[in-house]
Amino acid sequence: MTCKRMIVLAAVTAATLSAQCYQFTGTGATLEIDISDFTLKNGPNSSGGGYSTNDRFEGSNTLTVGGSAKTSNSTANSPDCAQCEIGTLTLSYSAGALTAFTMTVPTNTEPSTDYWGVTLGGPGNLISTGVLPQPAAFPPISSWTVNAEITVAVGGTFTEYPITAIGACGSSTSPGGGSGSETTTVTVNGNQGPWEQNLNPNFNYGDGTIPGPTVVSASSGISFTPGGTLTVTYASGQVNVFPEGGYPATDANGYSKNATNNQVIATYGSYPSYFMNSSSYPVFASELVGTFANNGVIVGTPFPVGDGPASFIIPAGANQLLLGVDDNDYSDNTGSWTLSVSYAPLVVSHVLNGASYQPGIVPGSLATIYGTNLSPVTDSWDKYIVDGKYPTTFDGVTVTVGGQPAYLSYVSSEQINLIVPEVGSGAQDVVVKNAVGASAAFSATVSSTGPAFLLWPNNQAVATLLNYSLVAESGTFAGATTAPAKPGDVVVLWGTGFGPTSPADPVGEETPSKGTYSTTTLPTVTLNNVPVTVYGAALAGGDGGLYQIAIQVPSSTGNGEFPIQATIGGVTSPSGVLLAVQQ
Repeated sequence: MTCKRMIVLAAVTAATLSAQCYQFTGTGATLEIDISDFTLKNGPNSSGGGYSTNDRFEGSNTLTVGGSAKTSNSTANSPDCAQCEIGTLTLSYSAGALTAFTMTVPTNTEPSTDYWGVTLGGPGNLISTGVLPQPAAFPPISSWTVNAEITVAVGGTFTEYPITAIGACGSSTSPGGGSGSETTTVTVNGNQGPWEQNLNPNFNYGDGTIPGPTVVSASSGISFTPGGTLTVTYASGQVNVFPEGGYPATDANGYSKNATNNQVIATYGSYPSYFMNSSSYPVFASELVGTFANNGVIVGTPFPVGDGPASFIIPAGANQLLLGVDDNDYSDNTGSWTLSVSYAPLVVSHVLNGASYQPGIVPGSLATIYGTNLSPVTDSWDKYIVDGKYPTTFDGVTVTVGGQPAYLSYVSSEQINLIVPEVGSGAQDVVVKNAVGASAAFSATVSSTGPAFLLWPNNQAVATLLNYSLVAESGTFAGATTAPAKPGDVVVLWGTGFGPTSPADPVGEETPSKGTYSTTTLPTVTLNNVPVTVYGAALAGGDGGLYQIAIQVPSSTGNGEFPIQATIGGVTSPSGVLLAVQQ
């Protein structure tokens, strides 16, 4: 079994890009943020000491939401505002639409170790680090400091939407940053059932006189590729399934006072909901429901849709999405709905170093893939490691790099973590396959070395003493004891990408705990730009792709957080990484 020495909480090194538009995608919400003049700024080292670690907006900074400018809740706000933040902010949301956010910050620059953080929502809306996407896939935002949920006001109530994906946005861009997202508009009439009964004798509902369903397929103007995702969103309209009985006309969520579930009524028969997975109950009369099909024949199990946005992965063998109304007597139904249906393919949008979250990967080291529809489930390799051998596939997901299978440690819809297989340097195609499709090849640059330290909050390098006590600023982790290193301490830094070892590490297996798999060349390390003594660099026993670099903190080091970098094979680890030292 895999040795778990510590919990590593990852952050990323700051990066600056030109103005870009990015999109957040979450359960039931899609929001867009436009970034312009984004400078990296944080820390107390700007002129006048006007900035502090928790600053959000200063001077001329504004946050524009849906065209309405919001400024800091500080009344002064000029020229600098320490610790100032936007106050309570209600974000309007329209089903199927994007809400635009534009943030402008001063154009004066700061050292590369500084960065801006962005907080959306209130301070109580938190989700775990593991759910929040790594911000390196969203380069202009270098860190998430407080929030990981967007709070959206819908119909006078507040709903919290966990952020589950980020990527470039725009009418022709998928949430994961790849091209190919497409949208069409369809109409469902109140008298339409969700599938043709004569083609599905085991799925009979109503009295058998129902008009055919609304059909979404490649002929609708969108792609229909297994493995891609269709998202259905109610736009407008009302349907009434029992006007003479006093039922109200409803949107696609249906009439909440009549849950049909597995009902069968003798005169008219079953409702479509009768054939759905009971875990999807309640399903309501006059709710929008659907199924995947192949030329009208049901593929898989029918499902409720409602107002949405509701997303469904296209299964193998399907070439249609059929949509209709949940009812058992359609002859008296009135009205119609207008729906938006969008398609997003299985896309790889980023292939990054698994510690720095920057482009460039190294054989035998950790890497991370971001994209959309990468895996139908979220899972890790824990139960798939057998006799120390790492899996190359689980849950139907595989990744190849240069045609060679990678070793998977974590899969989800938007992220895959892996160990890079032994492939040559240069451009190599990365392809993700799952049970229902495959991504287009993504070209990633492979190098023999690409050192990077794993990161803790505030860009602190993951570091321990020889007894595995955690080296970081006090209070870095709630409920865990952390302390800065002392001058003269021997500190173990944890990272990836430090290249080949002697002897060579067994491919696709846990590094044996017996023996030392040292890097073929010893890296050099600087702390605050001063060379330090490096005692050794080797793969961590019982792990995969994880390196330990033992250094000694110079006795002359003062108090503070100091930049630390390693160089091996002519490649230097990213700047902006810090090590805390306290005499």
